[in-house]
Amino acid sequence: MPKVKQRGAKLALELSPEQGRRIAGTTDPDFLETLTSSVAAATPGQGADIQAVNAGLAALAGIQPRDELEAMLAAQMTAVHNMAMEMAKRSLLSEQTVEGISENVKRATRLMGVFTRQVEALTRYRTGGQQRVVVERVTVSAGGQAMFGNVNQGGGGDG
Repeated sequence: MPKVKQRGAKLALELSPEQGRRIAGTTDPDFLETLTSSVAAATPGQGADIQAVNAGLAALAGIQPRDELEAMLAAQMTAVHNMAMEMAKRSLLSEQTVEGISENVKRATRLMGVFTRQVEALTRYRTGGQQRVVVERVTVSAGGQAMFGNVNQGGGGDG
């Protein structure tokens, strides 16, 4: 797993080509640098918290993007997740007003909805938009028929 390390005043990320492919679906160094910088900037502490940056990179690796488009979506997903958690955290502050709690809960809820839509978009992209239905159990009562596939009922004529 790639990790960010402190190098003087800056954070440094050293990736092998295979690690780059795992977290960003590519080995292009410019894309990798831009993507990982964006993920770092969208973490708690805006990239200063090494543990949070490494968690963001672990999230990218866990999503396993297969190309740059999936990597960009995965980076957005990590940012939206972080923002949703921040709004949830703010709603729990003891000095928070009732209105503040309500606003932060609304924001967190909206962001969680965005995250869900992002997961759905990633799934659609990966499956080419095709849906798959798995029938786990079929029960046919006495005298009934079970039919699978495309079923067309005729109009009842002589046909």
